[in-house]
Formats: sequence, C-alpha cells, structure tokens
Amino acid sequence: MNVWESRSKTAVSEPKPKREERARAKAVEKAQKRDKKRHSELMTDYAMFDATKGIEYIESSLERCEMDGEPYDSTLDLANRMYAKALMLHTIQPILQSGGNITKDDVKRVIGTGVAYYLIDPQFRNDINNTITDKLMPHIKQDAISAAPGTPKAVLRDKIECRTGERLPLNVKSASMLYLGISKSAYEEMRMPGANQDEIAENYRRHVDRLVELAGKDGISKDRLNKGIRSTYGQLCKMDPSLEYVFSETAYSKVERAPGSVEHDFIQGARIWNGEYVRTDTQQAYTDRFQLRRPMTLEDRREVMDDHLGRGFAACHDYEDLKAVFAQPMEWQSWPEEKRQKYGWVEEWRSRGDRFMQMSMDDCWTNEERDAIEKEWADAAEWQLQGWVDAHPQYAEQVIRDNLGKSEVEFDESIFDDDPDVIKNEPDPHGASMTQEEFDRRRAKLKHMPIPEESEHEFESPDKR
Repeated sequence: MNVWESRSKTAVSEPKPKREERARAKAVEKAQKRDKKRHSELMTDYAMFDATKGIEYIESSLERCEMDGEPYDSTLDLANRMYAKALMLHTIQPILQSGGNITKDDVKRVIGTGVAYYLIDPQFRNDINNTITDKLMPHIKQDAISAAPGTPKAVLRDKIECRTGERLPLNVKSASMLYLGISKSAYEEMRMPGANQDEIAENYRRHVDRLVELAGKDGISKDRLNKGIRSTYGQLCKMDPSLEYVFSETAYSKVERAPGSVEHDFIQGARIWNGEYVRTDTQQAYTDRFQLRRPMTLEDRREVMDDHLGRGFAACHDYEDLKAVFAQPMEWQSWPEEKRQKYGWVEEWRSRGDRFMQMSMDDCWTNEERDAIEKEWADAAEWQLQGWVDAHPQYAEQVIRDNLGKSEVEFDESIFDDDPDVIKNEPDPHGASMTQEEFDRRRAKLKHMPIPEESEHEFESPDKR
C-alpha cells in the first residue's frame, strides 16, 4: 500500500451538514457578487443616460412647451415626466427585454423611489409600455401599500394618488436634473446670434425661482436641492465635461471638490461622490447652487487670460521653468520621467488654459471672432513674457537668444524697452482700444504677482475636480 492509499483510508470525511453549510455560503457569496455587478452596471447605465440623454430630453420638452405657450408649471411637469419615462425606457426596459430579472431593491436604488412611485399615477402608467409596468408595478404597489402612515413614502404615495390632474411631485434627483436642463438651455440660448442676453437671464431667474418654490411645496428644502444639484452635476460632468462651461463657479475654477470628500458606497459596488465643494480661494464650504455663466465680454476675456497666464509665469522661478511653460507637446514625450513629474503642474496649467480658450470660442458667434481669440491668447502670452523678463532681467539675454515665445517671426528686442513711447506705441495685442492707464495697470499686476512657494499645488487638473 502506498502512502496516498494509506492517507485516503485514514482520512476522516467531513460531516454532511458542514458540507451543505459551506455550499450554501458559497451560493450566497456568488449571488451577492452577481447582485453587486448588476447594481454597478445599472448605476453606470443610469449616470450615462443622465449625461447623454437626460438633460437633452428635458431641454427638448422645455423648448416644445415654450413654443406651444404652455404655463410654466405645466412645462416643468411635462419635462419631469419625459425625463422619468425616458429613464425607465433606457435603463430598465433593456434588462427586462433580454430576460433579465430586476428586484424591488434594484428599482428603488437605481431609479429612486420618487421616480418609481410615478407608476402609481394612471396617466404616467399609460405612457409606459406594458413590459415595464407588468414587471415593476407589483413591486411598487406592494412597497406603497406597506408604507407606514406619516413616513416619506406614505406622503409621496398620497400626493400622487390625490393629485387630481395636477403635476407629479418633484424629488431631489428630478428637481436637480430640471435645474441642470433649464440652465443648459439658457446657456445655449444666450449664445445664439442676436440673442437678448438680459431678457434670457431674467426669464431664467424667474424659472429657477419657480422650480425652487415647487420643490419646496414637495418637501424639498433649498439646502437639499442645492446639494442635489451639486452632487448630480459632479457625477455628470465626468461623462460630459462641457457642463463645466455652463456655470460660473466651475468654468472659472471658483470651486473645487472638497479635500477628503471621498466617494462612498451608495449601492453595493457603485461608488457615488457625495457632492461637497469648497471655494478655491478660501477652502470654505460652498453650499449654494451653481450660477449660470453668461457669455464673456472683452473685459472678462482679458481678466481670465491675465489671471491664468499670470499664474503660470509667476510659478516660473528660473529659466528652466520658463522653457517648460513654452515646451511643445512633442518635447514632453522625450523628457525623462523625473523631469515630466517635476513639471506636471505645467501640463495641468496648459490644460486649464485650453479649457478657457474653448470657453471663449463658445461665447462667440462668428468664425472671425474665434480666429481673433486664438491670436489674443498667443499675443497675451508674449506680452506677459515681457513682464516676466522685467521681473527677471538676468534671463533676458537667454530669452532673446532662444527666440522663446516666438514661432515664425524674428524676436523683437524692443518689447523689453522701458521707454514709455515704445510701450505707448505698441499695438494692442487684443485687437481693441486700450488706454495707457489700462496697459500700465495690467503690466504692473503681472510684474508684482507673487511667486507661489509650492507651485506644483497651484494648478489642479480639471479632471481632478
């Protein structure tokens, strides 16, 4: 008898109850992993729908009602209904049609109780196909009936059942999406040729005030709504970065995600950011809702360019830093890893500059204006280079020798001439009339801009916010 035969005969077999218990535990673990994966996929589909289709459905509903002259309350209700209906059709229906199963927890956690309860309303149910109502309604009905009196679910159920033709009640998510849809619609309308920006801004203010009022009637406080707007925006801008341009606080980097504002498990396996922001300059909590950004004026553009370019040049402590600012993307690829890490802030700073330039382009109506903006940025960088050399005259010779900041034309040493007449007669780099007082003010602002001690922390990538 060999050793393996001996061991097999002497080994004690595991009791049957323990084997069954272990098998059950494995089955439960497998089911949990499957549920976790399904929840994560559903939440991803939900966020993708909101970013790519949700706001679009709201915008089209608002536009259609405006053309038909509908009262604004009816307009908001229709937009809300269209959003909820499209959400169910795009996120729930494909699973049901493919033979997949969906639980009541899936419904409540993914599309939310507030939206799911809309199925209680006969009119809304008629707008949804039988595939969804047949599968979801039993879950919703059971959940609604079992809601204890006085609980939020019971209040919501009663509001929907007793609405007698009035609008469906808002919830935090639907009200937040309506705010984003109203804002993006006004943002785009303001940028149409010949748009009356003041009139659009006034209509926008009235519409937002009414949305806040209706949300309040449905039990949503301003603080809850504001946080819902910030949180929803924070989730969607990852998939649609152009949303950053819509609001002043995000477009001009006035706010950033709060330090330590970690993502948390809203659902098993689906990580949702909790929506907290701080003011970039003071790091104080930002608790308001984001404000619509109007098209930039010439002065706005100058302010953005001066501030952004000035920060980049002010972070240059020596000539090597300056060369990194002017380095072309192809040069970056040939740098050793250590150097690329050292000047990582430059890449982030330039990325932010590209964003500001794109915003400027979006705010213009004609190709001629957009072409002029490209020249404005190039000329502004050259003009601010002059200020940097004023503050660091020891590097002037190297700047001239390396033709830094120039691409096709010969470097003009006269830009470093301190003669007042030279400054006064220099062409305005922005293609508009500028007084000597304004020129001197901007030059002084650049020349005396403080150099940050830790420049690598000055420029956080937009992707990290």
